[in-house]
Amino acid sequence: MSLGQDCGIARRWSFPAVAEDEMMGDMSLNLPTLPHGRRYGFVLLVIAVLAVIVQVPGNTVIAVLLPPIALLLNGIRLRGHRGEWTVWLWMALMLVPSFIAMLRYEALQDRSYFIVSLALVFFALVVLRGSDGQDGARWLMRSLQAGLVVLALIGVAEVITNYKLLFIRYPNSVVASWVDANRFWTTSMYPNYNDFSVALVVLSLFLAARFLVKPGSVVVQVWRVVAVLAMAAWVLHMGSRGALVGLAAGLAILVILTQRRRDITSVPAWLLTSFFAVVITGALVLSQTAFVQDEDTDERALILGRLWHLATVDPSVLLFGFGSPEQLDRYARGILDAALVNPHNIIAETFLWGGVFGFVGFTTCWCYIAWQAVRNRTGASWYAMAAVTTSLAMPLLGVTPSVILHYMYPQLLMIAAIATFDPATREEASGVAFK
Repeated sequence: MSLGQDCGIARRWSFPAVAEDEMMGDMSLNLPTLPHGRRYGFVLLVIAVLAVIVQVPGNTVIAVLLPPIALLLNGIRLRGHRGEWTVWLWMALMLVPSFIAMLRYEALQDRSYFIVSLALVFFALVVLRGSDGQDGARWLMRSLQAGLVVLALIGVAEVITNYKLLFIRYPNSVVASWVDANRFWTTSMYPNYNDFSVALVVLSLFLAARFLVKPGSVVVQVWRVVAVLAMAAWVLHMGSRGALVGLAAGLAILVILTQRRRDITSVPAWLLTSFFAVVITGALVLSQTAFVQDEDTDERALILGRLWHLATVDPSVLLFGFGSPEQLDRYARGILDAALVNPHNIIAETFLWGGVFGFVGFTTCWCYIAWQAVRNRTGASWYAMAAVTTSLAMPLLGVTPSVILHYMYPQLLMIAAIATFDPATREEASGVAFK
């Protein structure tokens, strides 16, 4: 794969003239760039995000190679903002344990958690240090939305043609017989319809954020509502219950955030209390129905028990994780006789990635996002609302797919959310929102 492309532009390198006091105030390191380098840098970011979300062959390699080039084209800002430390703590607590686990299990040839974590570090650098927070978050969120739209369109094409890519990409998938038996059960580019359902929910929350924050024409708004309802019905038909719960929770969070951003007093306390009481009561009632209590629910509980058993056999995995999903599978085959061990739980998955250290990093970053949202520090733009909402809903969404962190968009959403909290640019964004 060749990354070198002749763009037909002059290869003239130059150092922008920056006053010394400006340099000290902005704390930016302006590396030599091509003309319009920032534009090309963000184009590379878009390509990398699309490759990851759509799961094209070699997407991990693309995710590792393109962001560093984008960073060089954009330049590097030395000055960050106060919330950024949570991202770097999280990245460090993922990188170190996953690197140790990779060496320990010789998992470099697998889908190494370390390599994926390294790619995420590069993505974070482009978003947080290759631009101001809002600019990087906007490009990242638009890229994520484009990738999710492509996934949805592929799924629609599968429904129309009844030709399923699953049988080409993942012929041994455990859901192959179910997908084959139902025209509307699709997986798009993913190996499981539950994974695809979560992607549809995230896209629905993006569209809902644009509906509430960035109203367009009547036609556009009607299209957004129809699209969200259609995707919700699609997810319901495929039976992804966790995705539906995550969608409901995400919509509730989104409404609260947008209302507080407009007017902190616009949502009375009694109304919020009543709403959550109804939601909790409904969830308790639903949890006792056949829709929730079935063999699949029991199997997920057994999976968590198997993972705990693996950890007790070798407690070091609690510290460093397994290095790769392939290593987890090999390890389980020797102890559990090839029993299903895909986590189906984002919390369990964080332990598999980086052990207790990775879990602490993920939790710290998520809690910071939640705390800033409670303090009404969410940016007023649609992409800020979407990033924060989907990040907060991710623990619920993450109990649906067999795996989710390997698709990278949960981590990218949290990086985008942190970027939108940048106090230096939040007021600028609020000036154009909610009009």
